Amino acid sequence: MSAPLLEVRGISASIGRVPVLSDVSLSVAERAVVGLLGRNGVGKTTSLRCVMGTVAATGGSISFAGADITRLEAHRRPGLGIGYVPQGRGIFPLLTVRENLRLGVRGVPDPGTEEALLNRFPRLQERLSQKAGTMSGGEQQMLAIARALMTRPRLLILDEPTEGIMPRLVGEIRRFIAEIAASGIAVLLVEQNLKAALALAGHVVVMERGRSAFSGPPASLRADPDLVHRLLGVGIP
Repeated sequence: MSAPLLEVRGISASIGRVPVLSDVSLSVAERAVVGLLGRNGVGKTTSLRCVMGTVAATGGSISFAGADITRLEAHRRPGLGIGYVPQGRGIFPLLTVRENLRLGVRGVPDPGTEEALLNRFPRLQERLSQKAGTMSGGEQQMLAIARALMTRPRLLILDEPTEGIMPRLVGEIRRFIAEIAASGIAVLLVEQNLKAALALAGHVVVMERGRSAFSGPPASLRADPDLVHRLLGVGIP
């Protein structure tokens, strides 16, 4: 069996002097979709930031494509093939849609990649000269995802991609995520909407108090309503 594309083993981390993660493990195979779930404040976003290097892991290890990146500088990680869409989208409101799209690309943007993305996100095609901050939340999320895809990543990390999105656009965002996964890009997804996460992911990891408390297929989680309620505080959708 081939090694996972991303493998996180028992990482710990602190924000300042406050311990946030104590024992987080997860793996994402090539072309897989993994959902990272948990109540608010359990460390999901911090786990993603450890993968991206913006929060230092104080213990454990992180590897990508077989290479240890635990201590690798944050600015070098996207170049390995990791795309990241942070919670809150992180777009630059005073720049145009086109300027935002090209922001993370090193050198001259590949016109074929840009054209393919604009075909996938036709709303962006219509707004290339528009200031990004004047678009709706859903359109800004599409832009954030497209910007990450401009780097042609092997792994796309999404932190709460449907948070704060108008209901009529939530389904569209989820469809885009499914299409991205179907195209062969692995996806690590933090999503508060349990129904959406279980529909998209082939494997889920549930966190509790800074550690991994469950790891398995969605069917196993669905089969244990008491566990779902204890870890997530909700019923099976």
